Amino acid sequence: MTEKTASVIYFFPPERLSSAGVNRTHAKSASRCPAILALENRYMVVRCPFDLRLRFSRDKNGTPVLKNLLSDKSPVRVSRLKKVLTVISESEWRYPDRPIIQLGLPYLFTADETVFMSKISPFLHYEDKNPLPGTIFGGRFPIDFWPRPLMWEFECHNFE
Repeated sequence: MTEKTASVIYFFPPERLSSAGVNRTHAKSASRCPAILALENRYMVVRCPFDLRLRFSRDKNGTPVLKNLLSDKSPVRVSRLKKVLTVISESEWRYPDRPIIQLGLPYLFTADETVFMSKISPFLHYEDKNPLPGTIFGGRFPIDFWPRPLMWEFECHNFE
């Protein structure tokens, strides 16, 4: 953690990916497949510490802003969200109608040997009713000589 108070808000430590509650009774079950088990053994899950329900809009000057739709029901104060959420400058957006939001987390990963960290969108979780309203930028970087706080970038395609 890069912040002294981080453990108060960020109480989900990184954990190994695992398919809990799957059927492992049959020897040929997909959940006993060595390839699947090896994949799960190599991935760590970093959960977002809070639920976000945001709306993108523009203020009276046309500046991009985010609105917390949960307001008083939000699990995190607006002042804290302002510290971790950023709307990236419009000149850096890939598409003029798709804002990019960045969520900075205080997780810092490092290693003494060559280890690459890959940021990827959630997978192995079927989302039929609540699909994400955009895409999460993936990325890969070496944590042995480029340690940095974990940040997620999200490109918004669809707003309520």
